[in-house]
Amino acid sequence: SGQYTHEFDGEEEFYADLSKKETVCWLPGFSEFKYFDTRNALRNMAMLKYNLHLLIERSNYKAAPNKPEIPAPMSELTETVVCALGLAVGLVGIVTGTVFIIQGLRPGGVSRQQGPL
Repeated sequence: SGQYTHEFDGEEEFYADLSKKETVCWLPGFSEFKYFDTRNALRNMAMLKYNLHLLIERSNYKAAPNKPEIPAPMSELTETVVCALGLAVGLVGIVTGTVFIIQGLRPGGVSRQQGPL
């Protein structure tokens, strides 16, 4: 049981209701050009399922787990160390910049010569 839908350019041209064994065409005049035999489709589906079952039995097939493996979460130690180092470097930069600014503003510091302007 089920349904087969045939679409072209995003528009449904026809569908086949496999449980009722009938084909319904949506586009006018389409049934004159296309024919879909639901009995043959059901027979082909049964044959494909049977062949698939045989292939699985005769191969070294092992069912894959349904749940994907989730990698273990990384420890937060690395992230914490990187964050702490970044914070320390930033604070050292702020302190160093402040010291240089204060030294530059002292009147007894480095003498500056005024230019012609």
